[in-house]
Amino acid sequence: MDLPDGLGTTILRHVRAKRLPVKVAVLSGTADAALLGEAADLRPDATFTKPPDWDAILGWVANP
Repeated sequence: MDLPDGLGTTILRHVRAKRLPVKVAVLSGTADAALLGEAADLRPDATFTKPPDWDAILGWVANP
């Protein structure tokens, strides 16, 4: 969510606004409740927390 050049919600908002035919997963370690709430409102297809559970992420990628 807290990317070096901006917020992940900006990307997610763009994907949703353009109705792009992609699935979006959020991976974040942020403790910012407002930012996490904003991301949830944009309805990502999956949400993962840091430290990442790679088995869960790879499972989602294989079977979204």
